[in-house]
This record gives sequence, structure tokens and C-alpha cells, in this order.
Amino acid sequence: AFTPVPDVVSAFVELTPITLRADVDLASLDRIVRASFQQRRKQLVNNLVPGVIADTELARRIFQHLGFRDTVRAEELSIDQFCRLTNHLTQGETRGR
Repeated sequence: AFTPVPDVVSAFVELTPITLRADVDLASLDRIVRASFQQRRKQLVNNLVPGVIADTELARRIFQHLGFRDTVRAEELSIDQFCRLTNHLTQGETRGR
């Protein structure tokens, strides 16, 4: 219907909402995700210490317990892994170990 014909590429995108785990506290998840991405491209441990986790050694023990590499970056974690991390930090499964 246009002359000249516009040089436009279009596409349809279908978004499917995901279902979060029912056992995660959304306020805590939000706080941890925001802290995790505070400074882009930093290792996750550096974004979470000291604001969320007390010290680097404790953070490394928690990551090891959850099966994360010490050098993991926030963008490498899945939503489920963030939920596991949140539950671990809010329920204190290994704090003080």
C-alpha cells in the first residue's frame, strides 16, 4: 500500500512466561539478582561480597556447595540457579560451615 515500498524487515515473536519455583522468596530473589548484575562482567563473588555475602571465602564455599565455579559470572546462571542461590542464602543452609 506504500509507494515506494519501505525497506523493512518484520517478524512475530511469541513470549511464553516462565513459572518460578514456589519455594523462593521473590523479594530476596530480586535483591540478589540486582546485586549480581550491579557491575556488569564482574565475577559473581565480587558483586555479592560484602553486600549479600559476608566474605569471599564464605561465598566460595557456598558456590562450591551449589556446584558453581568460583569464577562464575551472573549472566552464566539460569533462573533456577538464582532461585537455588536465593534459597541457600535466605535459609542459611551452610552459613558458618
